[in-house]
Amino acid sequence: MSEQIGIVTWINGPVVRARGSRHVGMLELVEVGEERLVGEVIGLDGDIITAQVYEETSGMRTGAPIFGTGLPLSVELGPGLLKSIFDGVQRPLPLIQMESGSFIGRGMRLDPLYRKDRWRFTPKVKEGDTVIGGAILALSVLPVLRRPEVVKPILILLAASVVVIAGLGAAASLEPNLVPSVPEPGSPLAWSVLVVGLGFYALLGVRALRTYLLTHRVADLVVVVGLVWLASALVASLLLGYWNLGWWLGHGFEIAGIALVGIPVAADLLRTNPSRPLVGDLRGADLVASEEAFLGSQVRSLMVALANKDEYTEEHTRRVALRAVQVGEELGLTTARQRSLAVGGLLHDIGKLRCPDEILKKPGPLTDDEYAVVREHAEAGRKLLKELGGFGEPVLRLVQGHHERLDGSGYPYGLREAQLDLDTRILAVCDVYDALRSTRVYRDAWSHERAVALLRGAADTEFDSRCVEALERVLAREHSGDLAVAV
Repeated sequence: MSEQIGIVTWINGPVVRARGSRHVGMLELVEVGEERLVGEVIGLDGDIITAQVYEETSGMRTGAPIFGTGLPLSVELGPGLLKSIFDGVQRPLPLIQMESGSFIGRGMRLDPLYRKDRWRFTPKVKEGDTVIGGAILALSVLPVLRRPEVVKPILILLAASVVVIAGLGAAASLEPNLVPSVPEPGSPLAWSVLVVGLGFYALLGVRALRTYLLTHRVADLVVVVGLVWLASALVASLLLGYWNLGWWLGHGFEIAGIALVGIPVAADLLRTNPSRPLVGDLRGADLVASEEAFLGSQVRSLMVALANKDEYTEEHTRRVALRAVQVGEELGLTTARQRSLAVGGLLHDIGKLRCPDEILKKPGPLTDDEYAVVREHAEAGRKLLKELGGFGEPVLRLVQGHHERLDGSGYPYGLREAQLDLDTRILAVCDVYDALRSTRVYRDAWSHERAVALLRGAADTEFDSRCVEALERVLAREHSGDLAVAV
């Protein structure tokens, strides 16, 4: 028998967050909303319950009940790499197999599961059963080699390569002439091999550097350094002879480089939120979803303080930050700027910590005097982050300027177009869109069409048209998939 365990306070596609009233367990089967949509608990933080819903959630609103069952969620599992599945297994196995074959692949999209098509999970495995899978880390940078159907051939190729190398080693110990010699130092062949090898390391290096600029994790930077050392070792081994000191140093760099790359990458596989530096597929949205893991405990602490102050404001900032990094990526912002957008988006309303509760939580429209107090939050937020330290000027600029407008009608300083960078313009558009789409005690939420129409009408006067159009493209892709799930 299920019983109500909380009230939904935040909805983002298939993920909902609720404030709970009794003990609930991780991975517990839950039913969300009056229609009892099937889902499971995927996160617990105090009395905050995060649940993954496995049916269409469009039309659901905050305030809907969430019911606990006390039962674990059982699903069918086929061979695959469980750590590579986004948001859990979200369809019965036969549907997955029709799309992907025996291996469950990352990035696969399936049609949404609508409320009228009810289904239940049926357990087909016992606790302790093994789910088989494999991946080749060094080849994972190539998208074509990350497709499920090529994993088995790669494993066969790897096994064959090991056998061949072992055989060559054994043969060379008996007859050295059986093994081809390395290219002569500085020869055309050596230069050709060097160019190919450096190209490979460059590909890995760019991906690892991009990851580090997003995460600022020391381990990801160590991987970048290790790749540089491996590339240096390749230069020494192909252009210098054993009679040169540089040849010996190069071999030292090679051994050290293998350790600098291998150890952090292996440790990353054990993280709850891996950054995958050699793959380079981390995105700005991942930073927003796991701010403590990627943005640090200081950002997390501020978000907790904001949630304790006003839950609506905290949820609003998360949605705005997510939209901002999506739009930033759409407009081709660098990874460093996407990180600033993630931090600035999450903390853009942090100045409201200094706003009196009777104003911030007033159940009705504000008076002119009360609105004047609320308008102080932009400058107050900048001052607060400045006092705390650790936040760069791009983040401070976003916090202070997210209410500025191109025509100078915004606040706190009435800045105009030439004084507002693209990042601030992105945040302003996403902030307004989410505010209009949110339900308040004194008005209903606007429809998507009405909110977009307002932004279009103010494009190139108050808002940057590039940002408005980019947001529309992001939202259009979500709408076209309409809760299609990636596993």
